[in-house]
Amino acid sequence: MDGANVLAEYIYNGKGQRAEKWIASENKCTIYHYDLNGLLIAESTSSGTVKAEYVYLNGSPLAKIENNSIYFYHNDHLGAPMMMTDSSGSTVWQGEYLPFGEEYSVSGTVTNNLRFPGQYYDSETGLHYNYYRDYNPAIGRYVEADPIGIKRGQNHLYGYVGNNPVNFVDPDGKMAVVSGIILGGYSIAAVFIFLDCMERCTGTELLPENPNSCPINPINKPEDCVEICVQYALLLGFGADPLGSTATTLGQSSSGK
Repeated sequence: MDGANVLAEYIYNGKGQRAEKWIASENKCTIYHYDLNGLLIAESTSSGTVKAEYVYLNGSPLAKIENNSIYFYHNDHLGAPMMMTDSSGSTVWQGEYLPFGEEYSVSGTVTNNLRFPGQYYDSETGLHYNYYRDYNPAIGRYVEADPIGIKRGQNHLYGYVGNNPVNFVDPDGKMAVVSGIILGGYSIAAVFIFLDCMERCTGTELLPENPNSCPINPINKPEDCVEICVQYALLLGFGADPLGSTATTLGQSSSGK
């Protein structure tokens, strides 16, 4: 809404994913399609005509197919697109952003709405759709409160990744994720080792029915425990593949500060 004027309308499916967007100024509707992991894989018109398709590699955008042309993404260390090139290698889109994602300069002949991992730029509002919440990069805060509420030592309902956007991302608006932590072929075991370590360090229950779980009573801040627990998991030999790209979900609220 802009005063009494409706800018856009959104429809969500049972999983909380945005399924449809109608923009008033264009009087056009876009349908969004996702894979089983919740990644946006296509956009279409209400009549079923495909407008764009997205290809991913290890969860990061690799290419966009639009108007029978393919464009390749060049991402930063977080997995956020910084440049797009066509099949000849020519730059067709380029973006520069401030640390919390606010646009500094964007140019190009194609449209790219992908921002931080899990975020989709809405030109009609200037906000980034982030699955469970909407993010305002101009202030580095979410518009809606954290769904978990004031629990487990959290002290900021609207903050983004503990005010550390250089190292963390939040793909769904619920949980901060450290970017670039490699777990190799034993990712599942490493995740449990990491989360168990975080439980013991923070006193926050992260694993369901974990007999070794600590009481729900904050001991240390999650950001103070992350490096220790990552090194602990790696020490046990679960991070041998330096080329992998599985990210480790932290025992940290997306809005912890």
